[in-house]
Amino acid sequence: AEDDVYEIGNAGQLYWYAQQLNEENAEIYVKLIKDITIPENAPNWDPINANYVYLDGNFKTISGLKCIGGEAEYVGLFGYEGWWYEISNLHITDSYFEGKSYVGAIVAYLSNGGNVTNCYVTNTTVKGDGNVGALVGGIGSGYVINCYADTDTLVGYYDANQENIENSYHL
Repeated sequence: AEDDVYEIGNAGQLYWYAQQLNEENAEIYVKLIKDITIPENAPNWDPINANYVYLDGNFKTISGLKCIGGEAEYVGLFGYEGWWYEISNLHITDSYFEGKSYVGAIVAYLSNGGNVTNCYVTNTTVKGDGNVGALVGGIGSGYVINCYADTDTLVGYYDANQENIENSYHL
């Protein structure tokens, strides 16, 4: 429930959170309480794929995240949105994400109406063959609001007619 917020303050807790969502499809409300630097020897990040995600970055930073997906699709901190993603107030920097398509540092693909709000990505490499954006790889249904990326592409794919991107920009 929203009243029970799990606080994350280090890389181990972040990896535990990902495991809970990926293996148990748990519904966990999360708030970052410290900046998190992922150690260089940490395992390759396995993108979070869950039905419901509620993450308040609390204006903290995650740095050093590496997600090398090779030929995989839906590569990012969060992969393919299940039913609802609410991700806010998060900064990702000094990180690396690579996959085949739908690659984004925060979310690979927003598909069912979730929101990415007040998030930004800096000094991060995001690579793939298609639908690649520094912040979000693609939007089917959902919104990117008040976000920023210091690259030439904020969102890789979106329907310009749906006005999914509000008050957000890139270099």
